[in-house]
Amino acid sequence: MDIDFYCTSCGQPLVASEEHIGATIECPACRAATQVPPGVAGAGVGGPGAAPGRAGGSGAVHSRIAEIAPGPLDWAQPIAPAWRITISNFGVLIGPFLLYIVIQGVISWLPIAGGVAGLLVTGPLTAGWTMLCLKVVRGQQAGINDLFAGFAKFGVCLGAYLLMAILISLGMLALVIPGIIMSVGWTLTYLVIMDRDSGAWEGMAASWDMLSGYKWSMFGMSFLLVLINIAGLACLGVGLLFTIPLSTVATAVFYEKLRTGEVY
Repeated sequence: MDIDFYCTSCGQPLVASEEHIGATIECPACRAATQVPPGVAGAGVGGPGAAPGRAGGSGAVHSRIAEIAPGPLDWAQPIAPAWRITISNFGVLIGPFLLYIVIQGVISWLPIAGGVAGLLVTGPLTAGWTMLCLKVVRGQQAGINDLFAGFAKFGVCLGAYLLMAILISLGMLALVIPGIIMSVGWTLTYLVIMDRDSGAWEGMAASWDMLSGYKWSMFGMSFLLVLINIAGLACLGVGLLFTIPLSTVATAVFYEKLRTGEVY
C-alpha cells in the first residue's frame, strides 16, 4: 500500500510505499529532506484532477503528475489531462487570469510609460502566472498572490524576458525558422526559473535541455493550442477565458512530466 503526503518544505504532493514510513527522503521538487509520515494508505492528497502516483519496486518516492500515466510524450498527450485539470480548477484559475489581463490591458493604454511598464512587468507577471498553473497541476494550493511571485525574482525574470525577446526577434529577422526553434526550446524557461530558483540564462539553458528530443512534440502541442485559442476567439472572445489558461496548464503538464522523468 502507498502513503500519500506533502513535502514539509514546499508542499509538493508525494507518495511512498507503506514500508518506508519514518524514512527520510529527498523531495524531487525542492530537494529538501522530508520524512515519510504515518498515514492512511492510499488516502490521496493530490487535489482536484490529481491521480495517485505509485512507488516503484524499490520503494522510490516521486511526485504525482495529475492524471498522467508514465509513457511516451507526444504533441497531443498533455491536452486531455490539461483540459480536465483546467475545468476542475477553473474557479482557482479565472481570478488570477482576469487580473493578469486587466494589468496588461491597463499598461497597454498608458501613453509612453506603458511601453516601459510593459517591459518591466511582463516577465515577472508571466512567470508568476505559469508557476500558479504548475501548482494547480501538482494539486497544491494556489491563489491570486501566486500571480505576483515572479516579482520576488524580478531581475531574473526581467533578464530572461529581455534575452528571449531579443534573441528570438533576431532569429525571426534572420530566417524565421531559428526564431521559431528558439521560441520552442525556451518555452519552459519561466517554469524552470520559478521552480528551481535558476538564473535567467540558466533557466533558458535548462528549458532547452529538458526539451531535447521533445521540441517537435512541444511545437506540435503549441500549434494545436493556437488552433484551440482561435476557436476560443471565435466564441466572441469569451472562450479565451478558458483556452488561454488551458494553454498554460498544458505547458505545465508538459514540464511536470519531463521533470519527473516519467517518459520513454
